[in-house]
Amino acid sequence: MRIALAQIPVVADVASNVETLHRAVDFAAKNNADILLTPEGSLSGYTHQFDTRAVEAALRDITATAKAARLGLAWRWAPAS
Repeated sequence: MRIALAQIPVVADVASNVETLHRAVDFAAKNNADILLTPEGSLSGYTHQFDTRAVEAALRDITATAKAARLGLAWRWAPAS
């Protein structure tokens, strides 16, 4: 199993995050990864003030793209200390 790690910038703008994630999916697929691991908040940004509908639509978009590339998605989550 090959896992690609996406060390990517995450911003409060969902559309920008989607573009970045599409590039990460492309990179992982081209390098024959089975799973792409992304940072926590990689769609919504590190904020509690995000557009829920935009994030849900973005998740559907990224999930479909990853599925077409036969790539699993995961994110890193770290509980509060």
